Amino acid sequence: CAVSVVLQERQEKGISIGANGFSWEEIVEKYRECVNHYAKYKHAGIIETEASLKAVMILIKHRRHLLASEFLQNIVFINLQLSDQEKIQRFVALSTLYKQIGFGRKAAFFQRV
Repeated sequence: CAVSVVLQERQEKGISIGANGFSWEEIVEKYRECVNHYAKYKHAGIIETEASLKAVMILIKHRRHLLASEFLQNIVFINLQLSDQEKIQRFVALSTLYKQIGFGRKAAFFQRV
């Protein structure tokens, strides 16, 4: 979403966001609230997945790998109606992200699913 892109760009440049500015922890907390909100609606799985992936990217950038793994694990349990090709792409993406955070066994598991 456009808002998260702007937030991330401003944070990279060290520009305050709003009157007080947001720390990366506050941004991740907002993503967590967003994911929890969309989890309530069964047809919002794509949005929930996208928000989780964006939170993972921020956490990887700030080397918070355990928190990133929590968001990734949440993605696994999101029930989406996908074609076989889309499922393969989803698991390859999960494998790549797990590899980036140093979770080799999880990455290997999702490469083989």
